Amino acid sequence: MARLKPQPVAEETRYLNRELSWLQFNDRVLAEAENKTNPLLERLRFLSIFDANLDEFYMVRVSGLIEQFESGVLETSPDGLTPNEQLKAISAAATPLRRRAGEVFEKHLHPALKEAGIAIRNYCELNDKQKTYLEDFFCREVFPLCTPLMLHPATSVPFISTRSLNLAVELADANENRLARVKVPTVIPRLIKLPGRKLDYVLLEDLIAENLPMLFPGVNIVGSHVFRVARDADIEIRELEAADLITTIEETIRLRRFGDPVLLECATGMPHHVRSWLEKMLELDDEDVMSLPGLLGLEVLMELVSLDKPSLRYPPHVPYTYEPLTRGDTLFEAIRAHDILVHQPFDTFRSVETFTESAASDPSVIGIKQTLYRVGALSPIVDALLAAAEKGKQVAAVVELKARFDESNNLIWAKTLEREGVHVNYGFPELKVHCKLC
Repeated sequence: MARLKPQPVAEETRYLNRELSWLQFNDRVLAEAENKTNPLLERLRFLSIFDANLDEFYMVRVSGLIEQFESGVLETSPDGLTPNEQLKAISAAATPLRRRAGEVFEKHLHPALKEAGIAIRNYCELNDKQKTYLEDFFCREVFPLCTPLMLHPATSVPFISTRSLNLAVELADANENRLARVKVPTVIPRLIKLPGRKLDYVLLEDLIAENLPMLFPGVNIVGSHVFRVARDADIEIRELEAADLITTIEETIRLRRFGDPVLLECATGMPHHVRSWLEKMLELDDEDVMSLPGLLGLEVLMELVSLDKPSLRYPPHVPYTYEPLTRGDTLFEAIRAHDILVHQPFDTFRSVETFTESAASDPSVIGIKQTLYRVGALSPIVDALLAAAEKGKQVAAVVELKARFDESNNLIWAKTLEREGVHVNYGFPELKVHCKLC
């Protein structure tokens, strides 16, 4: 019997597309929000994470592909797709995915929240007492923060910040309709708790929409429509030497706020002419717009995750604690006796903190050298390094400034360390330091 010869396989078919593979990963995050075996508030957490992930994906990955396309780059990805082909494939996959997320909340999680005694109310559901409370709240807390700006017609386009939630307000004029924009303030919670023991909430954008006549007195308001904009956050960092890196990173953080728009999310009820105005103003095409049902900006759901409802969350994780590693007087003895593998998060991170703190206080330790990547706003590790420097120990730290979206924190810590006498190095121009060493 003759054996068939193996057919040659095209090189492109051996690879998955990086961007579409990432969307499949985020699909699995969404699946956790759909999973009924997960506690309700954990499902909200997954839905919020899904939406935040998708925002960052557009701000970083999609924006990079747009830049390649506009620059005329014809080089294909390992799986054989041009930048434009990848953008079309992303749009075809991401929009249905985000719509599905909206349906998960509206059809499943929202009703489940009501059953659990947590309700996000529509304004028409409220009684007179609740409406009076909200009117007073609006006048005191919200009205001073709202600044209506004209979008159409306008001599110049007002800046719309990335990931901000906005109301497009259509105003009737004798000659033509006009369009104004009201930004939903971010300095107060988006979910407003109604008075009483029940966990009843109203969305801040609904409260603003209900009180628009106060912002546009004497003007005929045709309607208002919620929208969001995501902007390019992948500002390329070009550096020639580390000495210039701080200035470069600071400029990068500033420019990120003003990156080009890459995505417009709008409510499905938005009229076509209003959507067209926004597209033209933001210089976007139809493929760059998601028309979505229900709630925009699902990250608001994270405000509910911390509610005092332990039965609706996973039991708190209690990591294993190996006692000798969490006490400064026994830690070095334990390490000296034999090697110890500490596996976070199953083992407590306290052992790592104790290690650094013990080194800072131990008179036998004369120097500490450490890499820092993402340390957050509060860091026991950095506190220990500062304490060591104050005691006269030689402390050196490599602070990676290119930790995306954590650059500001890292800059603040780096300057704080330098002021206390720590020798700070800002990494390598062409590399990013992810490794944690001490």
